[in-house]
Amino acid sequence: MTVRPADRLRIRAADWNAVNLAARRMQSMPLAVGAPGGGPQMLATSPTTALARNIGEDTIPRYGAVICIAPVILPEDNEAEWAMRLAVDCKIPDTDDPWAWVAVATAPILPGMLGRVCVSGAVQAIVNITSADHHFAVAADGAEFLQSAAGGPVRILWRESGTGTKKAIVAVNAGVIAGAVASGQIVSATEAEDEATLGYQGYIVARHQNAAMDLFAASGAAIPCVNAFELSGDLQDQVTDSLPGGIVTLQRLPVGTLVGPIVQLPVPAEVGALWMFTQANAYEVTCP
Repeated sequence: MTVRPADRLRIRAADWNAVNLAARRMQSMPLAVGAPGGGPQMLATSPTTALARNIGEDTIPRYGAVICIAPVILPEDNEAEWAMRLAVDCKIPDTDDPWAWVAVATAPILPGMLGRVCVSGAVQAIVNITSADHHFAVAADGAEFLQSAAGGPVRILWRESGTGTKKAIVAVNAGVIAGAVASGQIVSATEAEDEATLGYQGYIVARHQNAAMDLFAASGAAIPCVNAFELSGDLQDQVTDSLPGGIVTLQRLPVGTLVGPIVQLPVPAEVGALWMFTQANAYEVTCP
């Protein structure tokens, strides 16, 4: 029976009692998953979904990766409608932009049609796993599904074993932008003529895998780094000239120093990968 506003509502006693019994059962359920004496009794998930209009030419598959472009209705066009519901234009990725707004489709969306996408929170997805060491995912240019990566805006919470196209549970927009690592440790220093550091004196830094201090660690690989404070070639002279007698000098950081965050620099592909780090005390200060 359908009830409309202002209708007098008549509920049978049996129906009312059933509703109350169901409410009491829900209230008595433990919130903890895997409570003693049994399996999970209630698993609550809270993904944020949005209406999505497919503005691309291809059908977006269920569990597919999309990039969100803009609201369907802009606030300057109709602020009341914009505020009423979250609706975005989206499409299969056509860029590798690490800053793109990534979402996951919860059902297929035909071109020009509306569907739903998860814009944040935990959701089922399909991920192309290219390395067993990857714990994040990105939306790749032309790819229908998420692609695993060392860092990215999507965190892989669970996945089927092995590599290839796998079903997974991911946390959308809960990762780290690709190319950024929280911290690392200096393992060696380079010379000014080192090509790996664009002619600057630099360092070789091992990226961390310590989850206690580095929540968004990528891998333990050693990478060429320049110190953000060294990119000014005349920094040493400026410090020496600005102090009476030049009593303070800047020293290279010793091996073993913890540095971060570490961010990949947008250098030309032919140069190779180059990273940069900063920290509060980027140089040791020696006072004679």
